[in-house]
Amino acid sequence: MPRFSYMAIDSGGDEKNGTLAAATLESAVAELKARGFFPTDVSEEPGTAPPVGNGKITAAASVSPLPLRRSF
Repeated sequence: MPRFSYMAIDSGGDEKNGTLAAATLESAVAELKARGFFPTDVSEEPGTAPPVGNGKITAAASVSPLPLRRSF
């Protein structure tokens, strides 16, 4: 499962930094909100996504995906 680094503000107004495992960027943001945080930056850590397909390189799989990042 991919890991996401985040910066967020907690309910006391303090900045929190950390990482969490989530299936998607959207689910990582939802998890942070469920913890009572206001996410200010969430990005996928490189190399943490599972391999796509059966492990064989194809034309579509050989293109490196853009890193996921969302700032609020």
